[in-house]
Order: sequence, then C-alpha cells, then structure tokens
Amino acid sequence: MDTQYTELYEVTVLETDESFITEDRNTALYHYRKGDMVFETHKTTSNTTPFTQTRVYLTLQWHNNPDFIPDSGEEN
Repeated sequence: MDTQYTELYEVTVLETDESFITEDRNTALYHYRKGDMVFETHKTTSNTTPFTQTRVYLTLQWHNNPDFIPDSGEEN
C-alpha cells in the first residue's frame, strides 16, 4: 500500500480578508500570533489497490481553540 502525507495551513488575514495556503508552519504561527484565523489540515492519501484510493482530511482550528498549544506542534 502506497501512502502519502501532506500538512497544509490555511491562513485568513482578518485585516484584508485575504486567504492563502502554505506548507510553512512558521508562517502560520506568525499569523496566528497576529490574531489571524489559521486552520491546520492533515491529508493522508492511500492507494489500497491499483483501483482504490482513500483520502482522509483532518482539520484543526487554531484560533479560539483551548486545546491548541502553539509551541508544541500538537493539540492537547
């Protein structure tokens, strides 16, 4: 089984309502500390057979989330 893992961060800048996606965690942390909205998405794609593919998306909201600890890289 072939598996691919990707971690992305969707940032919405509140001042300009601009939204962008980045793979850089430091950029996401910078915007989080400024008070912008950040969503962390983990995407796992598995090819279970030559004809079947499974995709799993996990999204973690950083802002207004008491379980998110910014310096640890993991939720509580």
